[in-house]
Amino acid sequence: MITLNQERVSITPNGAIALSAHLRQAADLKPGDELLVVWLPPDTFILRKWSDIVANDELFAAAMREF
Repeated sequence: MITLNQERVSITPNGAIALSAHLRQAADLKPGDELLVVWLPPDTFILRKWSDIVANDELFAAAMREF
């Protein structure tokens, strides 16, 4: 079962977005991990760990089609 987690975050003056320790731990994010950012105008962003992306990722493609 997938659990959706949501938290309010802020953008710093230099453009960084700080994620809480809880979200970083749940997503297994480590310092230096790279993220793919997908912008769905006008106000939705999707973050995905770059290391998890493969050339033919059907699961990701299916999720994107639903948006």
